[in-house]
Amino acid sequence: MTTKSRGDFTKILYRFHNDTLGQEVVETLWVSVVDKDKGIYKLENIPFYAKSLAYGDLVEAEYDEDEDALVLSDILEFSGHSTVQVVTLIESANLEEIRAIFHGLGCDTEGLNSRYFAIDVPATVPFKPVKEQLLALQENKIADFAIACWSDKHQG
Repeated sequence: MTTKSRGDFTKILYRFHNDTLGQEVVETLWVSVVDKDKGIYKLENIPFYAKSLAYGDLVEAEYDEDEDALVLSDILEFSGHSTVQVVTLIESANLEEIRAIFHGLGCDTEGLNSRYFAIDVPATVPFKPVKEQLLALQENKIADFAIACWSDKHQG
């Protein structure tokens, strides 16, 4: 069995159907080991494409011989974090400035490329100011967004 690792983190694969793309997608996720014998891991990065997953979630993964990798098989416990996926609509948009807005609200972000990033909204951060900023970007046709994982702690 081979596993890709980086320090204390290991990569797992998550295979799912992406409605937006209309196809099966495989996303690689960094996790830390919680209980290797039971196959329990903690998500250590912000998912870029996956729905229903957020930073800090506990997941189960099993080794798959066909993939030659650990593959996510179940979500065991939600962390209370929410995940928002953002794409800029204009090439001249300054992605770092946009991401800084969300950092100022207490959120982490991870960039995929010059036009796309994901936001982690921790359970302790109110969602309303985050959503207000997202709606302002959308209204000004600077960016569009999707709430990929909306925690119960942020709803209502």
